[in-house]
Amino acid sequence: MDAHADGPLATIPGGAIRASVGIGHRGDRFAGTTTAGPPLEISLGRHSNSGFGEIRIPLVGDANQIAGVRRLDFSVAARYEDYSDLGHATDPKLNILWTPVTGLNVRAGWGKSFNVPRLELQNPYLRRGLLGDFVALGAGPFPSPFQNRALIVQDFGVNPTLGPEKSTNWTAGLEWSSASPNLKAHATYFNYRYTDRIGEPATSAIPLLQSPAAYSPFIQLNPSPAQVEALIASFYSFYNLYGPSFNPAATPIRQREHSEHHLQSRSHEAPCEYDMDAWSARFHGLPKLHWVIHGQCEHA
Repeated sequence: MDAHADGPLATIPGGAIRASVGIGHRGDRFAGTTTAGPPLEISLGRHSNSGFGEIRIPLVGDANQIAGVRRLDFSVAARYEDYSDLGHATDPKLNILWTPVTGLNVRAGWGKSFNVPRLELQNPYLRRGLLGDFVALGAGPFPSPFQNRALIVQDFGVNPTLGPEKSTNWTAGLEWSSASPNLKAHATYFNYRYTDRIGEPATSAIPLLQSPAAYSPFIQLNPSPAQVEALIASFYSFYNLYGPSFNPAATPIRQREHSEHHLQSRSHEAPCEYDMDAWSARFHGLPKLHWVIHGQCEHA
């Protein structure tokens, strides 16, 4: 349910100052039956309230344009969201549009965003785990510390403790068009800096075993038997590929010439700030092009 209103506030030499405001209420529900273990009916829900406001100020327009500035618009906006289960946030946004000559627009923007995980990612009944010796299963070889046979407890599936993802975003771009409607192009630069980014580090344990340094935040080496027991107990479904003899409390794996490790490849909040640069471009009549300049995870 949403309601909004917009209209002019005042007129200045560049044009009419316009404002837009709105409020909203949203309810989400996730329902189903899990088959990743004993059948169980699932019902999850959340609701949120929101409000937003935006004001656009035309500093330069048709009536007061000068050489090199045919148009200059500035806008500021803010959005407030309050979630029943994940707190609240206020996200500001600033944008500027400059037209130095007819047919060429230069734009730039800055803003913050707040993104909550989908409800199904907080389903505690999709917590799954796997126990296996990946070398014995035919995978490998792996670098240190997995160069020898290693018994792995893999934690995958969803993470019911996920919190919101936040980001700070910068954009800049050019839009060009000629007198001919078939000759136009645009290009946009993006920089997104994420905090607690929601994602899955890998779709299986193999990349973590092959590149342990790159995935070190998601690997726990040599956990205690009590930690392994507690982890396995937290899974709604558990797949033991090692065999019924596994007992972390009675027979620690390290005493059997194995090393025991814990890997996480479930949905997670990255323990870093993730910085991504990208370009997007389009030429009339051709597919849109995207390319990433770089993406990196910077640990605090």
